[in-house]
Amino acid sequence: MRRVSEPHFPRQRRVGLELLALAGLLALAGIVFARSLHTRANFDEGVYLASLDALRHGQALGTVVDIPQPPGFYVLLQAFRFVFGSSVADVRVGFLLVALAGVAAAFVMGRVVSGTAGGLAAAGLVAVAAPYPAQAAQVEADTLSTVLALGAIALLIGRRAAPWHAAASGALAAAAVSVKLLAVPVAAPLAVLLLVRRTRGKLLAFAGGALAVAAALAIRYAYALGDLYDSVVVEHRNAQSLGSFGDNVHRVLLHPLDWHTPAGLLIPVGIVLAAVLVPSLETAALGAWIVASGAFLLYQRPLLDHHLVLLATALAVTAGAGFGAGLRRLPRPVLAAGATLLAAAVAAGFVQEHRRLARNALPEPAEVRWAVNAIRTRTAPADLVATDLPIVPYLAGRRIPGELIDSSYGRLLSGTQTTEEILAVLRRRRVHAVLVGRNYRLKPDLIAALRARFPRHLENDGVTLYLAARS
Repeated sequence: MRRVSEPHFPRQRRVGLELLALAGLLALAGIVFARSLHTRANFDEGVYLASLDALRHGQALGTVVDIPQPPGFYVLLQAFRFVFGSSVADVRVGFLLVALAGVAAAFVMGRVVSGTAGGLAAAGLVAVAAPYPAQAAQVEADTLSTVLALGAIALLIGRRAAPWHAAASGALAAAAVSVKLLAVPVAAPLAVLLLVRRTRGKLLAFAGGALAVAAALAIRYAYALGDLYDSVVVEHRNAQSLGSFGDNVHRVLLHPLDWHTPAGLLIPVGIVLAAVLVPSLETAALGAWIVASGAFLLYQRPLLDHHLVLLATALAVTAGAGFGAGLRRLPRPVLAAGATLLAAAVAAGFVQEHRRLARNALPEPAEVRWAVNAIRTRTAPADLVATDLPIVPYLAGRRIPGELIDSSYGRLLSGTQTTEEILAVLRRRRVHAVLVGRNYRLKPDLIAALRARFPRHLENDGVTLYLAARS
């Protein structure tokens, strides 16, 4: 009995220490990410939350509610509202927890490639690699799709992955793409893992999982597949002219990371270590993810800061695996010093990100608070409000016509949403008020039409509320 039990104690203790270290890292990441829970909402968050409210009140996805992301994002958005509540902070909690799940998935991937040290390094670097911390608690599709992609790779990367792992990986990969097309590059590492290993059973299981998710969404939204394709694919293709390929090359190839952060300095070193010290199929798969992500972002226009969370995450996971391999090759007397230095650098990253998020943790600006109060006091709960500041009606408890929720810079300047279409919706849906404070000001013909159509208006600090006459 003694010979049988003795080998198990060290392993049990090791697993316990691993879990304790991971739990501590997740707790630290949660504290940092939570700094964004109560800050002002950005434009995209206003669009998504207003869409959530429109869906809640019976406006149909796709045919009425124009959406910039695939339908899977809105399925999860509704799930977060159901579980956590409908306030901005409540919905953000769901995204924060998903971001923490991404850190845990990075741990699994790094551990498979280069042991416990690689797992902890990968998790720590992902947690502090900008823009991951800033995006973690925001109502955005980018980090959500990236984390689902992380989960898909984590399930498949282990050599002992069973068919059910492959099926779950396929489901997560399909879900990632259904949340945002930014996740498409996940096909590269998954293809490497499935095709090189030549495991037909796992390949079929993967395909089954992916098809199950795709079929469920296709059946649920069969009534609007053409509209969804137009809004998710065609409209984004139309917006390509608003970005510069040269700018993409500069940002993706020269500034994929924030070089003024510990993560920005550590990750290139870790990438080199992974390439030199871990010449394995798993490392090749992670490298394929980096290359595919970079290529996708070169194509993405306009390229915005939040899109870079995909490349930063892929780089951070691979770098963490590289550091794990490096630490395993250090002599025992030097190992503790090397691990301490790496831990200190990651800790410095947490401190820096916490300070950055604390500086940005600002309340809604005065003009937004004024607009919320003006809409509450001058419209009835059933009145429809059109706006280019969608967070305002959401905070005021008013609905936006689904066709006008996303009056973004890209849609207006690319011609996807024209003045004539906006005015037609105002007439057809009998909109009672129009709030102008952002992108509508880019269209002088629209402003002139609003002044003619709405006899009353209120102004405050660059924000104008146009009100229809009561019958």
